[in-house]
Amino acid sequence: MKKDYIKDLSTKYLICDHERIRREYLKYKAKNIDTLEYIDDTMLMMYEHAFFYNFTKIKFSRKDLPKEVSPRIFRTALEEVKNKYAPEKNPEDKGLVCNLYSITNPLSL
Repeated sequence: MKKDYIKDLSTKYLICDHERIRREYLKYKAKNIDTLEYIDDTMLMMYEHAFFYNFTKIKFSRKDLPKEVSPRIFRTALEEVKNKYAPEKNPEDKGLVCNLYSITNPLSL
């Protein structure tokens, strides 16, 4: 069974919405990665990491990358993801995280 790198990275960086990142990655993968003639587990791992760092805009360092991935190849994959991924606007993205206005300004009846 394949390891869930997006969930692991979300746990590491304390990001709670890893399901949304996973859905967006699967859409990207279906449009771009699945069309390649050859793909292996290392390439999929590299693309998952690149997509996660591009989606969350978290800065990464060399020690954050898996041993199997060279930084130069990772940067190439990251640039490819940046050029090909365009997030779609979903109605759920426009929702409030917390209704702080109603908490701080209750209705006066």
